Amino acid sequence: MLSIDNDRCIQCGACVEECFKHALTMEGEKVVHNPDQCIWCGHCLALCPRDCIIIDGDGYNCEEVEEIGFTVAATKAQIRNMILLRRSIRYFTDDPVTDEEMNFIIEAGKYAPTGRNRQGNSFVAVRDEKVAELTADSIAAFKRLLSADVISDDYAELVRNACNSFDEGVDELYFQAPLVIFVFADTDVDGAICATNMGFMAQSQQLGYCFARIPLIAWEDTEFAAKWKAPEGKRAALALMIGNPEHEFFCSVPRKDPGLTVFE
Repeated sequence: MLSIDNDRCIQCGACVEECFKHALTMEGEKVVHNPDQCIWCGHCLALCPRDCIIIDGDGYNCEEVEEIGFTVAATKAQIRNMILLRRSIRYFTDDPVTDEEMNFIIEAGKYAPTGRNRQGNSFVAVRDEKVAELTADSIAAFKRLLSADVISDDYAELVRNACNSFDEGVDELYFQAPLVIFVFADTDVDGAICATNMGFMAQSQQLGYCFARIPLIAWEDTEFAAKWKAPEGKRAALALMIGNPEHEFFCSVPRKDPGLTVFE
């Protein structure tokens, strides 16, 4: 899965030094790979000045590797502006999210960092007219779970409120967003990092989004999980409602002091 062209290698040693798992060693004039130590993070490939390293097979595709540079990275002022202007959007226009916009968002999730490079994130995307069906099925799942008394007290009242609002004709679950993406992951931390990546990519395309966890409860219902194709062996980590914002925002808002302790 990882191969090294030692004929092209100039023995600079950068890949060996960078590998914190010590999966690469310099033996004479050759770089040798120990797959038992490797977590396939790709650092060695990314920093090789001679393109001597290939990671391929087992789901990896070296053809998608792109040359990049920090000169094209967003500036700190641009990133800060995105952070300050980010809002949880719950009112969307009727405009759809395009295929291109959605694909960029999914790609952002694909490239999100994961613990030990597990890359265990998966996605279920629901779009346009299907969102209404998703909403109805989620509420039906909620009601089954409430009847079975298996929802924790922390969430039961919120779930009841969502059901009551739906019965009154109001969607307080997905807010009629044109695109809903569920992030599934091996761990909640991996899922949260992934969703953050995806949110910023949505924002970079002038789309609004909102994170939510209440909809995840529906995946605990076996009927719902089977119909909407829950990824096997993964936990539902976050839902993102995405669309074109109904309103425009012009400034940041006050925040509480988070507290800071610095040891120097």
